[in-house]
Amino acid sequence: MRKLFILVFTIMTTCVFGQITTGQMTIQNMGNHYEIKKDNVVPVNNVYPYPDSSSIRISVLSSPYWESNNVSTTTMLKYKLKGVVLISSCVYWWKGNKRIGQTNMKTLCITGNSNLPTNGFLKI
Repeated sequence: MRKLFILVFTIMTTCVFGQITTGQMTIQNMGNHYEIKKDNVVPVNNVYPYPDSSSIRISVLSSPYWESNNVSTTTMLKYKLKGVVLISSCVYWWKGNKRIGQTNMKTLCITGNSNLPTNGFLKI
């Protein structure tokens, strides 16, 4: 009876709990600019309604300005950053041509030291 209970519980938890994996953002200082990209982890979402593709939204915020980019998960963005800049990102999940959800990623805070005249950012 105990083995049957364990088997049923295992099957139920496998069916109920899904897994979402997004990876994380990386920011590299290349001297005169910064490269912002997602690591090499492929986004996975096996929760209903199972998406067939994903993209990533990367937002660069430096008060009072912000910019948002919806790009593929393998795209690398290049920016000149100066002052305190927040990098916010999320993975959009798509099924067909319809967005069915999103998973937010950790927001990163960076102090840029590029040679811009004022604090902020400039996309290269």
